[in-house]
Amino acid sequence: MSNLRMFICCTLMLCSIGGCATKTIPVDRSEDERAIREMETEASKALAAKDVRRMASLYAENAALFYADSPMVAGRDAIRETWKSILARPNFTMSTVLLRVEVSDSGDLGFTRGSYSTTMNDANGTPVTDMGEYGVVYRKQPDGSWKIIADSGNAALRVHSFPKSPDRRQQPASQIAPLMGLASLFSGLGFLFGVPIVAAAFAWKYYRSRQVPTGLPITIAMVLVFWVATTLLWRYISAHYWNMSFMTALHAAGDAARFGHPIEHTAEVLVVDLLIFSTLLALAAGAITFAARRLWIRHSRRAV
Repeated sequence: MSNLRMFICCTLMLCSIGGCATKTIPVDRSEDERAIREMETEASKALAAKDVRRMASLYAENAALFYADSPMVAGRDAIRETWKSILARPNFTMSTVLLRVEVSDSGDLGFTRGSYSTTMNDANGTPVTDMGEYGVVYRKQPDGSWKIIADSGNAALRVHSFPKSPDRRQQPASQIAPLMGLASLFSGLGFLFGVPIVAAAFAWKYYRSRQVPTGLPITIAMVLVFWVATTLLWRYISAHYWNMSFMTALHAAGDAARFGHPIEHTAEVLVVDLLIFSTLLALAAGAITFAARRLWIRHSRRAV
């Protein structure tokens, strides 16, 4: 009987201990969340005023700043100089929208995420707007204040405009993909160097003989159509699919290790499609010019 009583007592003790272990006491972190929201508001005001000193004061001494196409910026002093160069760009403006604030159960770490929009002049003086998302990690200081310890921004590449493609690194390489890549490469080099050189040779021939060779208008038409088509298509791509420079797209298409998937795949698709369409239009222009030239020659002979 005594063993049975001992068993019942032990069982009741274990149940009570288990009940105490699973019971959680909610912690009110509203004051910490409010303080972090005030920090986000302070950052927005500093950006609007282009106040570098005010912006840098939000970071901890050992903070780190990460932003697109640049190595990590470590330390408050280096971050101050980075923001100084960013805010000094021609007609630079930046606005942010806070989407979420979280505070850890321990109460010493906070996290915010949101979206941003920047506008500045490009090399031609044209205003260019980029959008993206950011994530910031805060740490509570010994005096109870909050400071940024990690600040990261991610440019919103418009990859969502494309259907999600399979990760080709996990699949056997397609036989046609390298051929398309080589064809695009040779096409770009051809219209950058080859066709203009041929056009110059025909122009020299015309200068010597004063007779227009058939190849001269054909090569001129092909070069003009290729570059006009490339410019117009890239403007369309920039407006709908890719909000970074053409050189960045070229680098991303050939440097998957740095840019990663699917950005690397999107850049490849854009560059290859751009060169293929421009080449096809240039070839069509050359064929039309050739046909028009032949008809003109026949008409001239009949008139004589």
